[in-house]
Amino acid sequence: MINSNRVLQPHEVIGGFEMISCPSHIEVNHWNEWLASAVDPKLTALNVRSLSGPSVYEYLLCALPQTARRNDGRLRDGYLKRYAHAEAGAWWVS
Repeated sequence: MINSNRVLQPHEVIGGFEMISCPSHIEVNHWNEWLASAVDPKLTALNVRSLSGPSVYEYLLCALPQTARRNDGRLRDGYLKRYAHAEAGAWWVS
């Protein structure tokens, strides 16, 4: 059962259900997407992070060579335009 911020998951020890809350570093819609994919909530909580705004570039483009940046260290406009849609919100898996 999925709702806006909680999901019922089977509990192995007592055979009932336990409430697993959406972690604060994951947006509810991303949390529900991962739960609907049948990924273990504990793995999701440990490895998924919701991103938005300019912080997306820190994760997405961190491995680019120095030539991808201008002399002042800013990313070149082509990269910023190519990935601008991600600023609206995305998730990252480590």
